[in-house]
Amino acid sequence: MVAALDKNQPPDNAKLAELILLVAQLSEDDEKFGAVKLNKLLCYADFTAYRQLGKSITGQTYFRNPKGPCARRLLPIRTKMKNAGECTIVKTRYHGHTQQRLIALRDPDRSVFTEDELVIVEQIVQTHWGKNARKISDDSHKLIGWQAANHGENIPYAISLLDQREPTAEEFEFADTLEPVAREVLSRHGHR
Repeated sequence: MVAALDKNQPPDNAKLAELILLVAQLSEDDEKFGAVKLNKLLCYADFTAYRQLGKSITGQTYFRNPKGPCARRLLPIRTKMKNAGECTIVKTRYHGHTQQRLIALRDPDRSVFTEDELVIVEQIVQTHWGKNARKISDDSHKLIGWQAANHGENIPYAISLLDQREPTAEEFEFADTLEPVAREVLSRHGHR
């Protein structure tokens, strides 16, 4: 059961910076960890926390990008962190592509996270361990929020609460009983 949802959670840029460092540190030995993967891990962590805890970890806004969901503030925050000497970006060739690997130059401040948030982040990193940028990007395209949004459009956290399973026969039957009622109500209000 999910906790009460925090619909007005403000973005916490400082906590995003700590989450970036935490994910980078946990992913140090994952040779497939790069910028695309960082983006997806942040998204998975925030949306999983929203589903399980009632609020995201960072409150950041994510949007639909061709390679999957991305945090709007990631690049400016990453640049600020790099300029402050908190991280560096190492560019390497990986299977014919340039991988931009974020390396934490200091330990993340774990005290800004709850125990539940830390567990979620660690599970997300482990679940996607060894996936390359293409695989984790393709996986993120299955997220209902990414599918429902147009290019550049924000993905609301609440969409992560929708169930993506196929409806049962009983649910289809119930929907069939509602359809005539819905049509009648819509026709009374001038909709077809």
